[in-house]
Amino acid sequence: MEKVAFLIQNGYTFCMTTNPHTLPVDFLECPADCPFLGMRTFMPNTLPFYCNQYETFLGANPGQKILRCANCRGVVRDNVAAGLAFIESYIGVPAIETREAFLRLDHSFQKMFVDLISKTGVQIILSTGESDKPANLADDILKKWKEAQDRAGSPEMQEFAGILDAEGMPLMSRQTKTLLMNLFQVLDNSEKDMIKNVLQNQKQIDSFLEQFDRQPQDNDLLKNVRSLIYDYDRQRQEMEREQQRQREELRQREALALFMQRRNNERGFSR
Repeated sequence: MEKVAFLIQNGYTFCMTTNPHTLPVDFLECPADCPFLGMRTFMPNTLPFYCNQYETFLGANPGQKILRCANCRGVVRDNVAAGLAFIESYIGVPAIETREAFLRLDHSFQKMFVDLISKTGVQIILSTGESDKPANLADDILKKWKEAQDRAGSPEMQEFAGILDAEGMPLMSRQTKTLLMNLFQVLDNSEKDMIKNVLQNQKQIDSFLEQFDRQPQDNDLLKNVRSLIYDYDRQRQEMEREQQRQREELRQREALALFMQRRNNERGFSR
């Protein structure tokens, strides 16, 4: 799922990506061609950009440029700066009230705010005109934290996590597992059944994961993965129909063989 840039020089085309580990500490923005940059626009009410290398959602500056996380820059995280960057990257919502309330929060709640958004990307938003804003924001942080824990610990998500960690499952990166878990949350029930069937089908799983890892993490990711799931589900159904046809042919041959054996036995007995 890499993003690449191309340099044409002296008639030759070179495939390039920016290695963020070679950038200076004071280079704040995430390079557009960073191989670790992904999108999570398929998740509702969620920040749009995600770093696959450090498994964190990313904030933005007032110019809406994506910002590198502290781990990428090799610095200690500043919770106030990180929280403001997350608020700046909210999609389609007014964030002035939330920003003001965040700045007045206790340091422990500011850290909780940043920890929660970095892991889940959830947009925690105060309504315009809410009274006692820092207290309301603190309540919202606790509420969203509990919702995230309940969702991650739900039987449905635990079952899917168990499938990904099952014995005999092909080796996959932690980032791939995280992305599959994120996508699973937004699939409808029939699609969830489809992807579980594919991941438990030994004849399909290797090919599916190879195709899945090739999908660009862009705005079309959910659409493309859905198409992939439906395609593999059709293949699975075709395989099952073929297996059923073969079983039926075998049953008919066995029945015919048994009939012939009985008839021959009856002829021998009649003699």
